[in-house]
Amino acid sequence: MSAKTFKIYCDGGFSEGNLYGISVYEFDYSEKDKILNKLTSADFVNTEVIEKLPLKPLRDYYGFKNPNKVKITLDEKPVKFKIEKIEKDFSTELEKDGILVQEFPLSGTICFEANSEKDITFLEQEMKYFPENNLITSVKIGSDIFDFNDYMDGHTYFQDLFFAIELKKSTAKIKELVVLPDGRAVDMWDTSHWNLGAFTIIHEEELGFEDYIHSIERLINALSDSPIAFLQNTEQFLEVKKLEWKENEGDLEECHLFFAFPGKAEKCAEVMKLKSGEADYYGGIYFYDMFLEQYWIQSVDNGEWGTGWIEIGGSSSYITDYFEELIPADIQEMFEYLKENGLDKYNIHYFSRSEQN
Repeated sequence: MSAKTFKIYCDGGFSEGNLYGISVYEFDYSEKDKILNKLTSADFVNTEVIEKLPLKPLRDYYGFKNPNKVKITLDEKPVKFKIEKIEKDFSTELEKDGILVQEFPLSGTICFEANSEKDITFLEQEMKYFPENNLITSVKIGSDIFDFNDYMDGHTYFQDLFFAIELKKSTAKIKELVVLPDGRAVDMWDTSHWNLGAFTIIHEEELGFEDYIHSIERLINALSDSPIAFLQNTEQFLEVKKLEWKENEGDLEECHLFFAFPGKAEKCAEVMKLKSGEADYYGGIYFYDMFLEQYWIQSVDNGEWGTGWIEIGGSSSYITDYFEELIPADIQEMFEYLKENGLDKYNIHYFSRSEQN
């Protein structure tokens, strides 16, 4: 029997199933501030910056998080596969008490030879102390194991996501970082760097309105554990929209439910796409892209991309130069309060203001 071509395709974005690169370093956690200050003050965080820091490389990993989201074929036909899980605990390798983790998306195609689907098994590592820590890093074909590290070029730059982790008495404290357009790595929870987004709410039919409202409610609930902050009371907002729909005899004109988020717009959009699948939600979402310094719109459709800026590959036709004019003054006021005062004070302000209304 001649061997068939087994391929794994990766799109280079921060999608759930795409291929990732993960670099792991150890360091003395007492030097955390020194390291983070260097990262945040650098004009651009690249390998030259990393090499000057007191970091010891442990390993680079390449893998993906969900094979059901990746295009995988055997002679161009979709295949079934098995998954074996292996636990990876970095604390057993450490000489020091700190870990720096950096995560970035990759693109390309990985190819192997296999005789049949029965020969293919993915090996998934459950890496302790990682946020979202399951990563498929290799494939077993028959009795041979192929590590994805051997099939990827080394990276030469650092961007996207950093995590600083302290391992002490079997506990892990994680500081999540995002990289700004100027290359500075900052605390993800520093709201002074957050951006603004909005869900598009519209319903122009007499039937299906209650289901539509319920899908929004489910999405709001699904986002409760995500790093976003709503800029208006969601319950009051939906109650008002229900009344408007009745008063307008089944016609709800386009309006917006505003929120704030940290980091890259594409990363937040990935979260929204995932949560839309949990909520059975469909709708358009505006995001402020701090790298483009513009708003663009992307729709999500029950866990998949709809039409929009990401789905079309960054087309300028989905960049909007008018959306900023649609932001009400009270929303802008709430957003500025969040940026200036941080999330804890904002939440107190948010709930006290909601009670007054």
